[in-house]
Amino acid sequence: MTLRKKTIILIGVTGLALIVMLYAVAYLIVMGSFRALEAQNMREHVERVVGALSKEVERIASIAGDYAPWDDSYQFMQDGNQSFIDVNFVKETFLNLRVNLFVYLNVAGQVVFVKAIDLESGEQIAVPEKLQAHLQADSPLLHLSEPETKASGLILLPDGPMIVASHPILTSVGQGPIQGILIAGRYLDISAIQLLAETLQLSLSIFPISSAEIPGDVQDAIDNMAPDEPIIAIPLNSRTIAGYTTIDDLYGSPCLAIRVDSPRSIVLHGQSSLRYLAVSLLVSSAILGGIMLVVLERVVLARLTLLDHELAHIRKETDLSRRVGVVGHDELSHLGGTINNMLTALEQSQADLRTHHDHLEELVHNRTHELMETNERLRQEIAERQRIAEELQRAKEAAEAANRAKSTFLANMSHELRTPLNGILGYAQLLSKSSTFPEQYQKAIHIIWQSGEHLLLMINDILDLTKIEAQKIVLQPREFFLPHLLKKLVAIHELLAEEKQLTFEYHLAPTVPPLVYGDERRLRQILRNLLSNAIKFTKQGGVTFRVSSENDLQSALLRFEVIDTGVGIPPERLETIFEAFNYVDDQHLYSYGPGIGLSLSQRLAHLMGGRLYVESTVKKGSTFRLEIVLPFAASLTNAKVLQDPEELEILASSGYELRE
Repeated sequence: MTLRKKTIILIGVTGLALIVMLYAVAYLIVMGSFRALEAQNMREHVERVVGALSKEVERIASIAGDYAPWDDSYQFMQDGNQSFIDVNFVKETFLNLRVNLFVYLNVAGQVVFVKAIDLESGEQIAVPEKLQAHLQADSPLLHLSEPETKASGLILLPDGPMIVASHPILTSVGQGPIQGILIAGRYLDISAIQLLAETLQLSLSIFPISSAEIPGDVQDAIDNMAPDEPIIAIPLNSRTIAGYTTIDDLYGSPCLAIRVDSPRSIVLHGQSSLRYLAVSLLVSSAILGGIMLVVLERVVLARLTLLDHELAHIRKETDLSRRVGVVGHDELSHLGGTINNMLTALEQSQADLRTHHDHLEELVHNRTHELMETNERLRQEIAERQRIAEELQRAKEAAEAANRAKSTFLANMSHELRTPLNGILGYAQLLSKSSTFPEQYQKAIHIIWQSGEHLLLMINDILDLTKIEAQKIVLQPREFFLPHLLKKLVAIHELLAEEKQLTFEYHLAPTVPPLVYGDERRLRQILRNLLSNAIKFTKQGGVTFRVSSENDLQSALLRFEVIDTGVGIPPERLETIFEAFNYVDDQHLYSYGPGIGLSLSQRLAHLMGGRLYVESTVKKGSTFRLEIVLPFAASLTNAKVLQDPEELEILASSGYELRE
């Protein structure tokens, strides 16, 4: 886009933005004033209506004030002369006075005379039944105890609102005593409202507030009226505005809503004025923009076009020795001088670039040769790394094959060892039951049987370890009685601790559930390894076996702790204590077994979804903790395993079901 087009667009956009801004400001200020003036004008119209209604009330009060202090009325209340009524209250009297109703009441509040006329037809009409409700003793119309007192206002009747006024009946000179009360009334019907609207030259509507047919805009206006703003003006649409107010009745409560409609001539006049202003601004901006464009064309744009042509010619011929013309002493002439200086610098830079180009070609040639040599070295290194990776892969495969061979060998060897070992255990058990051997032989046979049992347990551990490594071991969960399992483990290891003259403490928390669902055999295997190791590596002191749980609605987090005062584990061995075939080997400490018990226990714990970890201090002891989550069991399928009456009583008191 050329600079000329940009200038035209800039001037146009700036002028348009200025027009919009000025129009917006004028709209906010002028239309705000016109709207305020419109609202004030509408409030004045409503005030005129209220004033006219007040004058009508005063007129009815004046009529009551003319007929009540009158000697004839005074005499009528004393003797009930019918001729007074026949002469003074004919149809013409009502029509001339524009009064619908006259009521005479005595001092006791009893109606002496009442008559009502329809001003449209001139016919006598029935007196409203609801009028009697306004003639009670507590009515303001009857509270006229002094000659100068009077009352007037609006009341709502089923036939419509009525203007009423009351005055005490006195003599023509205004003296008493008061003989009664005269009430004059005028219906505020459609004809009265039309007459009022024609008199004021306004569009007027009056609605009883208690009516269910009151328009929605009138009800909204009533709801939004404030005590300090009894008259409000609301635009109904773009061409009509309405003013609203309420009129209190005789009792001081709002009874009528007044709506005055008026064309929005003031606002429409303001909008017309703003349109004239907008047209004036557009014309003025167009003229001013044209003048600015002509001046810019002569002073700036033409010279910039010439400068552009000269630079294009230099670029086309790539002749940096040429220079542009410089005319005048302003910014454009300064720009021309700057361009000439730049051309001089470019010409010098071009010569320097040729020199650098030749030098760079030589550097690139040398660097390319170096990169080729480096690339050859990298290719040889990559080939060597691939060879090493292949050797590592072969070594890995050989190690895996050796591991599989080890597992196969251990499994086969375990099976081969179990066959003769079962024979040894069987005969040792038979010999232990014989009474023909001396006591010293009986002890030797018992040692043979215990050693065979220990060897069988180690073989079983090795076989289980190989199964875990081969991923062939499968858990066999079922419901079981946890205290029974713990009691059997404690009984066995108490004897082992007693043989080594160690103390053995067992603590079972009351929160531990009696029936759980899990692999009882594997849990017993883990706890047996932990308790056996604790007794094995404890020379003095004792072993503590603590069981606790944290229960929720469906399962329990069981925590088994085996605490000993034994030799402890060095810190550097804590990280490897659970590895297979790893054991404590120190001249000050004991060394037992092939080192698979803890490895097997930890793998079984992981297989059951739990964890096994240790805390230890050398020569002070160790603490092994097993944490495992087991679901609650609702019943025990095989109750025959429980022979202890105390265990059976625990289950029965807890409400568990026992099935044979």
